[in-house]
Amino acid sequence: MAPKGSGSNESKGITSETAHSVRMETLQEVLVAVSKQERKFKASRVLKFNKYKYFFGIAKSYLMVFLFAAYPHLYWCFHAIGMCIMIPIQVWRWTRTKDIFYMVEFCWITSFLIGSYLTLLLSHSILTDFNFLGATGFGGEHSLIERMVGVHNFEIFREKMGLLIFACGAGPLGFAVVSLGNSLVPHSIDHSMSLMIHFHNLITAYSIMFKLKDAPGADSATNLFGDLHHRDKNFVEYVTPALVWYAAWWIIDTIFLQVYAIKHLGPLTSPYTSILRDQLNPPPGRSTPFTKVLGRLGSGGSDRVRVFLYSLLYNIGMFITFYLSYLFYKYDTQDGHYLLCYLLFVFFIAIKNGAQWYSRNMSRFSKLVEDMIKAEEQATEKSNDDDDDDDDDESIATQVGISVQY
Repeated sequence: MAPKGSGSNESKGITSETAHSVRMETLQEVLVAVSKQERKFKASRVLKFNKYKYFFGIAKSYLMVFLFAAYPHLYWCFHAIGMCIMIPIQVWRWTRTKDIFYMVEFCWITSFLIGSYLTLLLSHSILTDFNFLGATGFGGEHSLIERMVGVHNFEIFREKMGLLIFACGAGPLGFAVVSLGNSLVPHSIDHSMSLMIHFHNLITAYSIMFKLKDAPGADSATNLFGDLHHRDKNFVEYVTPALVWYAAWWIIDTIFLQVYAIKHLGPLTSPYTSILRDQLNPPPGRSTPFTKVLGRLGSGGSDRVRVFLYSLLYNIGMFITFYLSYLFYKYDTQDGHYLLCYLLFVFFIAIKNGAQWYSRNMSRFSKLVEDMIKAEEQATEKSNDDDDDDDDDESIATQVGISVQY
């Protein structure tokens, strides 16, 4: 004969084990959801988040502000060094994450050009005349480049490149911070690189146009970019270097889009991401200004015509921003106060977007748990409703049975 109360103890033990199992399952679900959000907050695909990465991201942001405020004439050197370090890292990361086709876009290709040229110019300055840093150079009167192409030809080339850097940096690249919603998120490589190819080129454009003339050894500094600071070019002369570069890129990019990208990068099933898919074939339920005007890829009509019209609309935006940069070139004050105000406005937008990013991702941790609680409550209510319906059905069946008997 079982001891008195043994059944009750066994029942309590089973109930306790069941409750513990339910709690553990719930905690596991919460852990999975929070871990997923944690990965988003760390913004560290491929390269794992750690304290060193966070330290260098924050330090780089402070160094950028310090150099711009204290030594603006050296900012282009900082930009050249930063591009040399970060571009190879980003190429390696995006090759692994299949985002590499973003780098065929004008902003990336132009940043490659500007970064490479600034690095070449920095090397040339170190090997010839170091006066723009307030020091004495070494390496001889002329660099290897000057001996190869000629001093006069290299001077013309430097002036053309100076115009190209300013037109692109103060034009489409700087404006992209606003139009694309770039954010100041120092610990994220992707966000930092977006600012590097857009905002840093805007700062570089401002520094080489308005701040080199105030640098130590001003003659040597301004000569690095020809007679850029004289600002004596008309619009055609000013915009020609940038337009020639843009036209060369646009022709190659158009061929690439028509021959390869529409078929291999446009579909949602493609393993590779691209700006073409982002703009003309976003995930279901989402739209862009281009899809509202041109429709989505595969939505009827010719996709080749749709992509070509997308390129033409892109061209219109580029030409408008090139002209806006000319207004800064031609009509700004001697010290570039208007461009400085525009630069600070763009920086404010990046900071605001970054603050929103942090706020949004931090609040999602608690929102995840709240959503799970709400889903569980809804499931419980639905279960109770189903039980009530079953009770009603049984009651009706009983009544029907009694009626049949009588």
